Amino acid sequence: MRIFLAKLMVFSIALFSLLIGLILLNRNFANFKIKESRRILIIGNSHSESAYNDSLINDIVNLSQSAESYFYTYFKTKKLIEQNPKIQTVLIEFSNINIDEVMNEWIWGERYMSIKFPIYGSFMDINSYSLLLKNNPKSLSSCTQKLIRNCIKKTFTGFNYQREIGHYLYLERDKTDSLLANLPPTQSKNNKQKLSEQNIAYLRKTINFLISKNKKVFLIRSPVHKMSQGYNYEERYQQIVLNKFSDVEFLDFSKYPLTNSEFGDLDHLNHKGAKKFSYWFNTMLSDGLLEKSNKQQFIESKMME
Repeated sequence: MRIFLAKLMVFSIALFSLLIGLILLNRNFANFKIKESRRILIIGNSHSESAYNDSLINDIVNLSQSAESYFYTYFKTKKLIEQNPKIQTVLIEFSNINIDEVMNEWIWGERYMSIKFPIYGSFMDINSYSLLLKNNPKSLSSCTQKLIRNCIKKTFTGFNYQREIGHYLYLERDKTDSLLANLPPTQSKNNKQKLSEQNIAYLRKTINFLISKNKKVFLIRSPVHKMSQGYNYEERYQQIVLNKFSDVEFLDFSKYPLTNSEFGDLDHLNHKGAKKFSYWFNTMLSDGLLEKSNKQQFIESKMME
């Protein structure tokens, strides 16, 4: 038994040493460089992923990604800023769902952790590991094995992360009319829904990091359909904006006028809506939106034209 335990201990130490070595290699050599140097970065979840066609917007790169919580956005943003010094402005998608407790599942739920942790696990600090360990130790164990495999793969393929960290999503979906036909007649307001304190905290950490690097930071809300379920807790959402992020300018495009056929569903633009909105957004930037003192007033006046 002693021999077995000794061998087990040696194996565990060797495995741990391998993991640490792979993590250090990835931390030092990971490639998050943007191929085409851009000045403005958009990050966020699927709302911004499908809304901003960066091939139609000057000086913008959209690295949003579906089902990305701010927990993982934080580590991605740090690497992007570190390796792309030309980025001077960061637009962070902040939609209604981002405050809801469902975001906890996006952080440590097995489905989402198994996708995100193997990508960003190498860049996390001890407090972040502890958060995952506390809330889902079983899945963290299996995801660590995926992290090891991913790190080994990166070692032999040049540590390239560019294909894994997000892009504009050309969404062909057109489900809006069918979704509207099946909505309940009335929707109840919910201003007491439980919040994801951790997701909100990591958004704050991301903003603080960017400010410390002298970057301009804006929260943005992409267009959604007027019947979006997120509006059911709009009052609570606005309270969070005011109480937690009053020091960050908020650019609200949620009511940008689009037809049903230009939405993929009630919360995402399809490629037709993204094309229309992106051309308009590009014009707004050309007209000096980010330099104006009355940005939201300017946005609303242009949406009415």
